[in-house]
Amino acid sequence: MNSGSSIASQVQRCQLRFKAQSGVLFNACIPSAFLQKALEEGAKVAITGKNPATIEKARQELGSDVLVIASDASLAGDQKLLTHEIHRAFGQPDILFVLRD
Repeated sequence: MNSGSSIASQVQRCQLRFKAQSGVLFNACIPSAFLQKALEEGAKVAITGKNPATIEKARQELGSDVLVIASDASLAGDQKLLTHEIHRAFGQPDILFVLRD
């Protein structure tokens, strides 16, 4: 399992850029520094998770520009909800990360 610092260093090494990306969906367990980088570069960011405390902490750290969707991505009904909400807010996503929390 990757720690937050190793994910951030991997992103830095890969020169991953988020400029003008839309519908970037992250699990609430992704380090906030990674998400902040995406936001600073103009990405539209959504996060999801099933743990209310985790997603609330992410919401507070990242601010109101982030779409927060409480869901369990392992459930078919919640997958449909996520798809609907992402398309409604952003259109077709450019990048999708799904991690267990």
